[in-house]
Amino acid sequence: MTKSICLTLILSLGYGLALASLPAHLPAITTQALATVSPGHEVQKIDEVTKKKKKKKKNKKESGHPSFQHGTGISFFVAPATSTEVDNGAQSFAASYLPSLQVANLGNHSLRLALSPSIWFSLQSNSRTGGYASFMFDLPADLELHIGSPSKGTGIGGHIGAGFAYNRMAAVEYIANTAFGPHFTAGMRWNNFGLRASFLLNLKDQKDDYGFRSKNVLSGTFCTYF
Repeated sequence: MTKSICLTLILSLGYGLALASLPAHLPAITTQALATVSPGHEVQKIDEVTKKKKKKKKNKKESGHPSFQHGTGISFFVAPATSTEVDNGAQSFAASYLPSLQVANLGNHSLRLALSPSIWFSLQSNSRTGGYASFMFDLPADLELHIGSPSKGTGIGGHIGAGFAYNRMAAVEYIANTAFGPHFTAGMRWNNFGLRASFLLNLKDQKDDYGFRSKNVLSGTFCTYF
């Protein structure tokens, strides 16, 4: 009986001490928890995340290289006559469309896949020679490295590239040229305006119906981008 009373007294005393010490610790725990999850601290974290997102968007916007870009231009093509075939040079104007798709963002530069088709067709006639049709078609596919960010205000940029192209020029039956092979391009750009030049190294070695061989093709383009 005595042991039971003593055990009860000990347990009661321990429980009382525990209850007595509980209020003294609660404010410290509560204060620490509130300091950890205080509204000001959470707002500061949200502001930092927002600023980082805005900075990323700003850098992306200022790169000056949209994922898709296109433009139009006027081009002049010439297949120079050789010393052995002085009468078989071909030349033509053409309207060009210049679409390109970004395949890699390199900061202030970009790597782009570009297709630059050009076409021209006209009919001419006179009383002495009758009439004839002029036809011009050019289709290059290039991988281009665009340097600089010309879309920023008064920015200046340029490009170099290489790929493959097909070209056909025909003014009359005996003045014509068909060429295909490696294609090289380079150019400069200021804001939305640009100058482009290209060279098609002809691989077509066979002669046409008139005994003329196909020739290399040079071109120049004045263009504007949207």
